[in-house]
Amino acid sequence: MRPIPLNAHNLNAMDSKDKTILQTLLTQEENAALGVIVDTQPYVSMVPFVYWPERALCIIHTSSLARHSAGLYSGAPYSLMVMDTHWRGTALQTPRVTLCGETALLLPNTTLHQNAQKMYLARFPHAKITFTLKDFSLFGLYVREARLVAGFGRAYTLTTEALKAIFEANT
Repeated sequence: MRPIPLNAHNLNAMDSKDKTILQTLLTQEENAALGVIVDTQPYVSMVPFVYWPERALCIIHTSSLARHSAGLYSGAPYSLMVMDTHWRGTALQTPRVTLCGETALLLPNTTLHQNAQKMYLARFPHAKITFTLKDFSLFGLYVREARLVAGFGRAYTLTTEALKAIFEANT
């Protein structure tokens, strides 16, 4: 039986420590494992990412030469897992979040693209040169659902609205 996802109205089921773990994973970790479908097969790659909380959107900047780019067409499903890279406990207790949703190419010369590029470069200033290369594009990974494992026996499924509410409560 699948658990009932937390939404903006039942977030009290999640304690503040676990909300902080979620916020830290999405704002402090820089790399994630991206899963997409390429040539009808699942494919996983490591990507740097920036989380945009107001939009429940992850921003990635990737080359069309990278194999995973073939799975990043608009509307394609994805899964992105972010884990606590500083965790020193047992593997079962590693804090992690898996985001699922659909991808979208962020079209150049749009306000969305400009804002996403600013956010990406603020986090990864060394990536500035890649914005001059024609094979690189910005993609938005729109979050439909998140699955947080905050520790052993502390797992939550969250809707987009719940994610936004957690970050709004902290601003």
